[in-house]
Amino acid sequence: MRYLLSGLLIGCLFAISPAAPAASTQDPTIGVSLIELISNPEKFDKKTVEVTAFLVIEHQQRHAPQATLWLHQEDARNLLPNGIGVIPSESMLRDEEKINDMYVRLSGKFLATPTVGGGFALEIKDVQNCVPWSKPDRPIGTSRGSSGN
Repeated sequence: MRYLLSGLLIGCLFAISPAAPAASTQDPTIGVSLIELISNPEKFDKKTVEVTAFLVIEHQQRHAPQATLWLHQEDARNLLPNGIGVIPSESMLRDEEKINDMYVRLSGKFLATPTVGGGFALEIKDVQNCVPWSKPDRPIGTSRGSSGN
């Protein structure tokens, strides 16, 4: 009888206790540098990240548009291995003129897929936001009043 009452009491406590808060449908966004993503991909795998980097969107015949985030504009021009693939969202393609060949702030789901050679294929998908950050020919770090000498 004592066990029955204890079980009943515990059941009542669960019934009247406030419901646990619902789990967030979205992961928190982690601000990270492109260098951190490239050097520690497994740490950020399947997490929502926000990164600032140089964006290039390319179009090839009979292929979907491809985008890459590069550490620097020079890395993109010289095809150095300092980039991460991005699956461009519809809004990125609509805003292509504003964000292509620009430094951007981009957030999305980061994936680090192991490759046969022991490395990782790095990609950002499900892009939530991509906004211009700085123009390569007019960096935000230069003062507006400088003469450019």
